[in-house]
Amino acid sequence: MSVADERQEPRRRATRSWGLDSYRGRYFWLSVAVGLLVIALAHWGQQTVRRMSEQSTSLATRQASIINGLIDAERASHQLREALLAYLEQPHATAQSRIERQLKQLDFTLQRLAQQRYPEYPSYGQVVITLRKDTRRLSTLVDRLVHVRRDPDAWVPAGRIMRTQLVPANTVIATGLQNLESAMADPADPTSLRQEILTLRLHWQQIIGELRLLVANRFGIFDIDVQRGMQARKDNIEQRLDAFDRQLRQLPGRLAEADEALLIEEVNDVLDAFSRWKNGYRTLFTLLTRSGWRKDQEILHTRIDPTLDLLQNRLTAMRIRLQADARQQLEHLLSQGERLAKLIGLLAAGILLLLALGYLAFRHWLLRPIHQVTEHLHREARGEKSNQALVIPPIHETRHLTEAFAAMREQVRARERRLDYLAFHDALTGLPNRRLFREKLGDALSGGLTRGRRVAVLFVDLDRFKQVNDAHGHQVGDQLLVGVAQRLRQVFRSEDTVARLSGDEFAVLLGHFGGHNEPLVLARKVLDTLSEPFVIGDRKLYASASVGVSIAPQHGSTVDELIQHADTAMYRAKSAGRSSIAQFQHDMLEERAQSLELERELRTALSEGQLRLHVQPIYDCSGKTLHARECLLRWEHPDKGLLAPGAFLALADEMGLMPQITDWILDQLERRASSDDGSYSVNISSRLLHDPVFIDRLHHRVADGRLEARRLILEITEDTLARELEQTTLQLADLQALGVRIALDDFGTGQSSLSHLRAFPFDLIKIDRSFVAEVEHDEQDANLVRAIISLAHALEMSVVAEGVETESQRRFLTEEGCDYLQGYLLGRPEPLAPDEAGAQASTAG
Repeated sequence: MSVADERQEPRRRATRSWGLDSYRGRYFWLSVAVGLLVIALAHWGQQTVRRMSEQSTSLATRQASIINGLIDAERASHQLREALLAYLEQPHATAQSRIERQLKQLDFTLQRLAQQRYPEYPSYGQVVITLRKDTRRLSTLVDRLVHVRRDPDAWVPAGRIMRTQLVPANTVIATGLQNLESAMADPADPTSLRQEILTLRLHWQQIIGELRLLVANRFGIFDIDVQRGMQARKDNIEQRLDAFDRQLRQLPGRLAEADEALLIEEVNDVLDAFSRWKNGYRTLFTLLTRSGWRKDQEILHTRIDPTLDLLQNRLTAMRIRLQADARQQLEHLLSQGERLAKLIGLLAAGILLLLALGYLAFRHWLLRPIHQVTEHLHREARGEKSNQALVIPPIHETRHLTEAFAAMREQVRARERRLDYLAFHDALTGLPNRRLFREKLGDALSGGLTRGRRVAVLFVDLDRFKQVNDAHGHQVGDQLLVGVAQRLRQVFRSEDTVARLSGDEFAVLLGHFGGHNEPLVLARKVLDTLSEPFVIGDRKLYASASVGVSIAPQHGSTVDELIQHADTAMYRAKSAGRSSIAQFQHDMLEERAQSLELERELRTALSEGQLRLHVQPIYDCSGKTLHARECLLRWEHPDKGLLAPGAFLALADEMGLMPQITDWILDQLERRASSDDGSYSVNISSRLLHDPVFIDRLHHRVADGRLEARRLILEITEDTLARELEQTTLQLADLQALGVRIALDDFGTGQSSLSHLRAFPFDLIKIDRSFVAEVEHDEQDANLVRAIISLAHALEMSVVAEGVETESQRRFLTEEGCDYLQGYLLGRPEPLAPDEAGAQASTAG
């Protein structure tokens, strides 16, 4: 061994000990070096991805929070606009509180946005401050709108002209003409002059009536085309004014010829008042025809709407900016992911040359998942909507990023789907709303009619839904509406459209059907399924509906015609009683017009004092002692004569006029309180019994001494007890505690008569006339009457028999122990007059 070899020997031994003397050892140590490098790079990559993930997660969270707040603010602004429109239609306290609630919601949402920090958007804070300023300005404008809507003079300036000019002048004219007529009312001198004055009074009443129609047309009550309606009224008024003016100016000369010079001064006063009235009328017409005749609409359209539009535009612009930032951030993350993937790919290629197994593992556990995630992110970045779920990679470093992006994407899509859904569906029931229903009906008409198909519309209106809300609250009413919607879905096919149009109104679209009677059969199925009880909490409620049906093309070929005609048919069904069906007929339009005319005449009857109060006596069985008088209402119609209650009371109850009518009856009884100590019986409806305002007024009448409780008998029918028995008995108990007597009218004709006697201790029971009429000839009716009298006396209740018309009926009831009698045998209904008590008492004796 040479000296050189000896010197190299220690190095060789060290190489052998480390295994570097073979390719195998070197590959091992190279693998170790590469492994360490991989470990170092993996650690660096992990830290980089984690940092990027945390940054992106934080940014995405803040962006999602702010975007959600902006969406909430946009929704609040839209709801505020809807609340303002509703307030203009019905400016009650509920609508005003809704406006205030929406303003508070909008301000609260902007306040939360102001608390957010978003450094990536430098002007974010300034934009939020501007939005809050817009909100405060909007609040000021809304306060101004509410103030104007509450002030009649500010709301409609023309109203002040009517109150200060037209009404005083009208009073002078009407009074002057009446005085002239009274002065010429000498029966011995039936001259044409008095007839001319009567004609003038008639013309003046027609002018005043046309003026009222003019004002009503301005509000769009009678004619959808407001300008056309107002012009028609104006032409009628001008024509009648000319005729009235000519006749009035000829009157002084006619009076002078008739030697009635003392009345000329009265005519001159009427002429002066007529001149003032005409000037005021023309000023009124000018105010009503100009664009700003309603100040509340002017404020809404010229000031509030632009402010709301500006606010919504700013909200939308900020949301779009934030969404763009989110997309940019996502693109940045994608670019970082691509660079990291390339680096790892290069490292993997080198390792693959040295360590096939390591490369395969690297490819399996890292490259393939990252490639899949990258493809998903690219598709999202390009705006491609894919329902394929993101595959969560097993690599910890990229999992957070993928999960955060998936969550953000799902939230944004959910918000978009929710907004699209709410635009075409009812938020409470989930049914299509009026807008979507009209679109589907239009599509069905355009497609179905051209192919010879028939299309049907069913208009479903719940009966007495308002009473459910009043008795149980709106929450129970909402749950009932949801239950009704679910049952309607079960009745119809999936291709049929069931929609909620408003409050308690539903509509169904049958795009095609077989037999001609199929819509009516389905309508009957609707009534049958609604007849089953609804269990809401611990309550069991019953619902019924009225259904109107219209079919295209025979009942119309447009959306508006079919809906209107189905609505008209529904009103026909409702007039026929609860739970009814009606198919549209063209004569219904005329009947609907007549019904509207009857409603107008009934309101006129209330305002002009056309109602009359008649009374029928109730005697003891001997017919000598007057027990009470039952108040019976009559309508002295100017054209149809004296109308019985059956001709108008049901309509008055439907119009909500019964509280006013019953108060009028009680007013008549108050006027007789000082001169008449007899008792009077008054019928009250179920709606009145559940009206807290009416009950409170009745309490005040008794407490103030205007009506003596012992002289007042309130009659209710068994149908009143059939609904909300527990609440009704509590109301009756409160009235009975005042000293008012309670009578159960028409006993035996309703449902569960015996249970009603057990539910409440009535003072009187009135046997229905249908049982009394046949007691002489029908043994079954006679036994029923005996049983009712015995049962009532056992419960310490007095009995009144109605419809007593013969002496034999009177004798039978007396023998059976009936307490009081009422009918034509003892006295017919007569007008209530100041001297009635004495007259009827003497007649009875």
